[in-house]
Amino acid sequence: MGAVDIMLGRESGLQRMDLSAQGFTWSFAGLLLVVLIDTSGLSAIYSTMIAANHTISVSKPGFIIGKLVASGLAYLAAMLALYLLCREPQEQARFPTAVITHNWSAPVVSIAVLPLLFASAFIPVSATADGAGSAWTLLTMGLTALLILVGVRLIRISLDVSLSKACLFFAVTTGVSLVCSDGLERLMGLQKLAG
Repeated sequence: MGAVDIMLGRESGLQRMDLSAQGFTWSFAGLLLVVLIDTSGLSAIYSTMIAANHTISVSKPGFIIGKLVASGLAYLAAMLALYLLCREPQEQARFPTAVITHNWSAPVVSIAVLPLLFASAFIPVSATADGAGSAWTLLTMGLTALLILVGVRLIRISLDVSLSKACLFFAVTTGVSLVCSDGLERLMGLQKLAG
């Protein structure tokens, strides 16, 4: 799959992707796969929050749908930010390529993160020994670093920009996505509160 090649830093991955107008439309099927993958993880997280006596103001379906809607809108905000950052004609011309690569890489990221979501749902880190808690922190930090590396590669290769510009674009779009997602989740009452 071309998106995986790009995530690994191989520019040849672009040749394995359909970059046509039809390919652009079909790439949104990747986001539908994300919905299917993330639903199971969100269901497990909700069940664990309830079992751990966390107070949340919505039902399980409301929690799952709300989280997915917040993530979807955050994704759209991040893509809008990326579009606005693309000022050079070459960057603007390659923006659809960036959308396609992001759409097809999203399910790969979801599959990679799913075991961590399940682990966080079923293993109460606060109840583990210091060694296990430290290992959990290192695992989380390692995954975060890997996701940053992958995100920068996606932008650098799909837009054909320098590494420094790719880092800037990644930082801005990630910041927009996190602020949007967190704000929407708070508005919808999806943040867990200690019970």
